[in-house]
Amino acid sequence: MKNRSILMGVEAALLMMALLFSAGLNAVRTEAVSPDLYNRWSRAAVAEMHGGDPQQDAAMIDAYIGLNAADQQRFSEEIAAYMRGRSDHLPDELNEKEQIHFGDVRRLVRLAERVSRILLGLCVLLAIALAWMSQYPGIRLRAMGAGALAGLLLTGLAAAFILTHFDAAFYKMHEMLFTNDLWLMDPRTDIIIRVMPAELFMHAAVRCLGRAAVQSIVILVMLAVLYFFMRRLISKWAK
Repeated sequence: MKNRSILMGVEAALLMMALLFSAGLNAVRTEAVSPDLYNRWSRAAVAEMHGGDPQQDAAMIDAYIGLNAADQQRFSEEIAAYMRGRSDHLPDELNEKEQIHFGDVRRLVRLAERVSRILLGLCVLLAIALAWMSQYPGIRLRAMGAGALAGLLLTGLAAAFILTHFDAAFYKMHEMLFTNDLWLMDPRTDIIIRVMPAELFMHAAVRCLGRAAVQSIVILVMLAVLYFFMRRLISKWAK
């Protein structure tokens, strides 16, 4: 019986981690395909980098990026459409290296979407498995709560580490995800590093964490409903 309780805790921990990673990947995908990332949030990040204000220092932002507000709006919409897969055209302002890099990024965004769905499917299977295991007499349901809490803490610690060591984690992530060094940009020749300075990615990470937290709560409620429904259904079948 003790072994079954331990297994139930492990399954609950895996469910929680899969749920959080699924929500996190979906949040990253949502951020990457949003035109606001390449326009509104971009201009705010450039203003912050120079100690200015996005509204009052529009001319300074235009000069630094090399695009006025109208051109950047068009620029952001073209990139967002490309990232969503609705278009294969990238802005003409991007050089060949930048266009190849965005092709790599789009493939990763699509991969993140697929992995997010796979993890969500795994969560459903684990919820059903937990409902089935809870039918055993004497099983300690608190093991499920302890496992879920452990999964939450482990994922939370990973997220906290990334945020507190963002620059190093961001650099290492690029080394791991890309098979080339095209992501190393020069602001003198590559417009995308001027559109997307380091400040932009830090704020984007915080937005992704907030979005993932909300999505996780919604999915967790749905999984809880599924768990109790399946537990009741399995209990009827067992009689």
